[in-house]
Amino acid sequence: MGTFLSLSKSTTSISLDISEIALLVFGVLLVVGLVGEYAESEKWKRYVKTFEMFVILGVAGELFADGGIFLFSSHLQTIADQEIAEVTKRAGDAKDSAIKAADAATVAKAAADAAGIEAGKAETSAGVAIGKSDRANAAAGKALGTSKAATHAATEAQKNIEGVAEQADDLDRAIWQTQFLVSARSLRNRELLISTLRKFNKKKVVLESFIGDAEGWGLCNSLFNAANNAEMDPVNNCGKEYFSPPLLTGILIFGSTKQEIAEFSNIMADAIDPGGAAGMRPEPGSTLTIRVGIKVPYSMDKTRFFNPPKKRQATKPNTKP
Repeated sequence: MGTFLSLSKSTTSISLDISEIALLVFGVLLVVGLVGEYAESEKWKRYVKTFEMFVILGVAGELFADGGIFLFSSHLQTIADQEIAEVTKRAGDAKDSAIKAADAATVAKAAADAAGIEAGKAETSAGVAIGKSDRANAAAGKALGTSKAATHAATEAQKNIEGVAEQADDLDRAIWQTQFLVSARSLRNRELLISTLRKFNKKKVVLESFIGDAEGWGLCNSLFNAANNAEMDPVNNCGKEYFSPPLLTGILIFGSTKQEIAEFSNIMADAIDPGGAAGMRPEPGSTLTIRVGIKVPYSMDKTRFFNPPKKRQATKPNTKP
């Protein structure tokens, strides 16, 4: 178990992909075994033992693949949580640096203003007593030098503030993207869903999601596998549907009757995390269809005081001498 917890993020992701591929391969092996067992041809009946072995290997392989998916998904979630914590800490440190830099700029500006006032006074005194006091001229030159040094310090402090603010914005964007990726939808309890769907034995259902939507494709395939294990008659159209409005719909249920749509809307709402499923207007004679729409984007306003990153505006140059 200690070796598993020491896996890197890339190794865990690769292992998760391998487990998902293994689940698909063993699922195909299971289907081939089931088809061979129920074949009526005498040619195929001679290999019934082989097909039975395919079924056993398919079921066992799916069990181990599901276990691998569960373990590697959990470990990947743990790694993501650690990365979020680290990035959040860095963002907090950057904010503290920005506050300190702003305080330094305020102090420098106050010093510059005070030095400017002193320079004005010194220049006035020098104008009145010109030719009479070398000491007054020296004081005026010193005050002017102090004013320029303070102005330079204020300019450097402003540059530091802008650099820290840009770093905080980059960190904020990284946190937002990470939280969006780890908020993908998943099944709450796969076995409970399969048990619920068993009462719809042999019922045809179409599972579909949009082309190019990786997150929706993963959830759609999970629902297809659950329906298949529940011995329904599922059709896999995951990742095959062309984009059509509305897109950000979560889960949509199509069917022939209101009762059928309402029943499967409740089942999907209870089975998917985060939940939510909407029923469409019934169309008599239509096939029960479950469409996995594109997930609504994650909003950081629910968990953090940062807002999602916006387009950075150009900083107005400092024209003060």
